[in-house]
Amino acid sequence: MYNSSTQSSYNVNNGNRHVLMSMPRNMTIGFGCAQPTQALADAYDAEGDVIRKKTTLLSTEEAIEIETAAKGDVAPVTDDRTGWYNRKLYLAPGQREENRGNNQPTNLRLIRLAEVYLNYAEAVVESGKGDQNKAATLLNALRHRAAHKDNIPLTLENVLKERRVELAFEGKRFWDMVRRRDNHVYYNGGMRSALVPMIDLRTDTPSYIFVRANFHGDEKQNGRTFAPQSYYRAIPGTASNGLVQNPGY
Repeated sequence: MYNSSTQSSYNVNNGNRHVLMSMPRNMTIGFGCAQPTQALADAYDAEGDVIRKKTTLLSTEEAIEIETAAKGDVAPVTDDRTGWYNRKLYLAPGQREENRGNNQPTNLRLIRLAEVYLNYAEAVVESGKGDQNKAATLLNALRHRAAHKDNIPLTLENVLKERRVELAFEGKRFWDMVRRRDNHVYYNGGMRSALVPMIDLRTDTPSYIFVRANFHGDEKQNGRTFAPQSYYRAIPGTASNGLVQNPGY
């Protein structure tokens, strides 16, 4: 990716802005957006997926250790909602451009071979056509690369599970849930939670602790629910252009 040696403003984007948006807020130049959830961490743990978890998730504690080892005293992390960050876009001190805003040097992954394998496996499962053995081999090749020793059968559940852990934070999950119409099931009165910093006054020496609490907006609405019409966008000008409006608009 092109990396300007002269442009420094936050308004220019000659590098990878996603790096800036993803890294821990306040302690680094990052804004702490799009943090991984505990549910994703649990998905790795459920499969003993140590390597892919390590290459995808960065805990707040480890980020503090890395930054402190490189810089000494560091500012505290603020607005930490889950305790996890996207390691795929984290740049340690010395790797990132501290004073050049959006102009970060990490390449943005648009597509890679793993996604091609998973696309083929999903197509074979869903269509009943293609080479079942080849699809199963490709599916398990990804797991073997991540140090799994066993083979899993070629099923839709396994393919989608692999997509989630393999392609996490590469811009695929949102569209997977849209195209498979999963959002209205996943977001059905659920509650998002966050790590909230509080002062613990239960001892003589006050100290900061983190308490996991539900997002107040979700509690006010009795949980977060996805409206099915949000799978689509309104088509403008249907009164005159003859097009059929999308459902819900």
